[in-house]
Amino acid sequence: MAFSAKKIRQFKCPNCGGELQLQNARTKYVACPYCGTTADASTDAYKILTKAENPNKFPPRSFLKLGMTGEIYGKAFKIIGRTCWRSRYKEYWSEEGETGYSDETWTFDEWLLINEDGGYKTIIEDSEGYSFSDTLIPKFPILPRENSYVPDFRDGKTQQRVQEYGTSDIRYFEGESTYLVAPGNKAGFSEYRTFSTAYIAEWRFDDKNQIKEIEFFEERKIKKADLMDMFRNDPSIREKLENAELKRKENKINKYVMVFTGLALFIYAVFFTGDNYNYHNTFTEVFNPYEAEKTQPWKSLNDSTEVLSIVSSNLFPATVEDVTIDLSLTPSVSDSSECRMTLFVLDDKSDTLYAQSGFYYQYTKGYYPDSTEYDYQYASNTSGFFQSFLVKFEKNENLRIGVSFEVPKKRKLNDTLSTNVSVYSSKPHVNTGFAIIIGLLLIAVGLFFKTRKNNLLK
Repeated sequence: MAFSAKKIRQFKCPNCGGELQLQNARTKYVACPYCGTTADASTDAYKILTKAENPNKFPPRSFLKLGMTGEIYGKAFKIIGRTCWRSRYKEYWSEEGETGYSDETWTFDEWLLINEDGGYKTIIEDSEGYSFSDTLIPKFPILPRENSYVPDFRDGKTQQRVQEYGTSDIRYFEGESTYLVAPGNKAGFSEYRTFSTAYIAEWRFDDKNQIKEIEFFEERKIKKADLMDMFRNDPSIREKLENAELKRKENKINKYVMVFTGLALFIYAVFFTGDNYNYHNTFTEVFNPYEAEKTQPWKSLNDSTEVLSIVSSNLFPATVEDVTIDLSLTPSVSDSSECRMTLFVLDDKSDTLYAQSGFYYQYTKGYYPDSTEYDYQYASNTSGFFQSFLVKFEKNENLRIGVSFEVPKKRKLNDTLSTNVSVYSSKPHVNTGFAIIIGLLLIAVGLFFKTRKNNLLK
């Protein structure tokens, strides 16, 4: 439903000559949007009544502006006036059993709208949002007094605490009005609230500061998105709504991306992080040089030692995760023996990616002076002939394990020496702290997008 533009009157501002149009046949006063002058529109003389502040000092707070048309509850309306007010008032407070009234200052804009039938509607806009203000005819009209209770305007029985009372003065006016609106003019008010609705008594003063008229209003909050939707046919608002819809879709995609990323991090925190690890075995093999010497010779290093290297024919999958390699030494020797071992890891090109040497074992058998037999065993860099260490690889690939043994050339034929090598890929336990942080981040993301949704149309 579109507002049918009816130019009731058209004339030039008596101060600056700007073109003025009156939409309301009952308009008595009009403010020039170019120079701020208020003129008497009740006669064709258009006498200058006041000269206000420069309009540029009081720009609209948001998207509302003079001349906009919209549909409110099935009726077409047009904005024809705006009055900027400043209130100095007392506000009721209650805390820890104590009560009182504090001095407050507040500013707001009052937008006047008219429909094609000549009916009015008012929108109140302040820093907290928007409200529709409608004229109320109370069943039990009474002028609320300061610091008191007042019978409810609707039933006359329920006592309502007066929560605000004071005066408001006009700072700026533009557009049309049915009563004289000029900077400095004042109005008194008193207000009580029930849930989300405010009930207000407002009175105006004459030249002698006496109350000349009293009006009652009912104010109900309205969301900015809903108010903009009522003006969706206005070209400027249509563009804002389209842009907001694009942002909403973009934010929806971003929300899903962030949520899925957060969930992925949460899963990672649960299954793949932590200080305590779970392991699964990917390779185990026994390396026995005395068995291997049957098919390959030892190589002499010097006059006293020789070496034999064994490379496994079996592959194990290495990953970029931590890989644990356990090395166990299992000797069975007579008299005395010693051995030095080197562990190495090779890729499919037989290039050595990792090597660890210095595992040394020495076994000595002898007798005490009383002919009592004793054994002496020594293993460096091991604990109970066992060594475990972590290895990190740069990529996922299949690798081989190799072990070299360096032993004395003079050894007993019945000596045996074997090394058990096991490889484990590690999986960590749950990192509870990390998981909690990710969970809180997911909650913060939800709150962020909820707030973002409310601010899309700003």
